[in-house]
Parts: sequence; structure tokens; C-alpha cells
Amino acid sequence: MVTKKEFVLFGIDHYTNVINEIVSEVNNHEYDIRLILTEGITNAFVHGNDRNPIEPIYLRYYYDGTIARFEFKNGGAKSGHIPIPKEITDDQVLNEHGRGLFILGCVSDYIEFADGVLVVEKKINRTINEGEH
Repeated sequence: MVTKKEFVLFGIDHYTNVINEIVSEVNNHEYDIRLILTEGITNAFVHGNDRNPIEPIYLRYYYDGTIARFEFKNGGAKSGHIPIPKEITDDQVLNEHGRGLFILGCVSDYIEFADGVLVVEKKINRTINEGEH
């Protein structure tokens, strides 16, 4: 069964509720999923919407039990193709800007920003709980 959901956020005041809902559904890789969602939403808000809480942030979420796919789109005018950095310098690590997409690339299995949509995929490795066979 595939779970598909769409969320529309205005600003980032209530994004924790959305993140908690998705993390509870995936129920695995909590740190990575929480990081992907936080960075993706924040990136859309700060860079795409220029911190304008009136502009929407669209989040589409798909989960089939093995792969979680997230699509982030901002409501601002910024779109196009943005390359995902494979590495950053030591100086960039501590900068407020410029490391989010790099971090997403490190924790995801697939990442692309094209046509104004940031797509991030994470493979979910299910572990057998104690007592299950």
C-alpha cells in the first residue's frame, strides 16, 4: 500500500506537526526523515519564499514501505534547476546559508532540484522487531 499525502504550509510556525505525523507513519530512520523534512521545508521558506509567511510551501509525501519520497515546492517566484553540492568547504560548514542541500544530499538516497521542485528520496530499511519471525 502506498501512502500519499499533501500538505500546504504558510510559514514555518506549525511545521513540527506535519513532521511528527510523517515520522510516525514511516516509523523508521526518524533522525534522517526529520532532518530531510526540516531542511526541505526551511529551504523552501527561506530561499524560495524569502521568509514570506503568506507564500505557501507545498509538501508532497509518498511512502510505499521501502522508499519515502518528499517533494518540496515554494510559492515564490524562484524556480529552475539548482545543482546539489557534492561537497562543501570547511568555511561553508559553519555558514548560515549554503549547506542545507549538501546535508540533504548526505542523508538521502536521491536528491534533485528541477523545475522549482526539490525531490528527496530515502530508502527505508525495515528491521525485524524482537519477537517477530
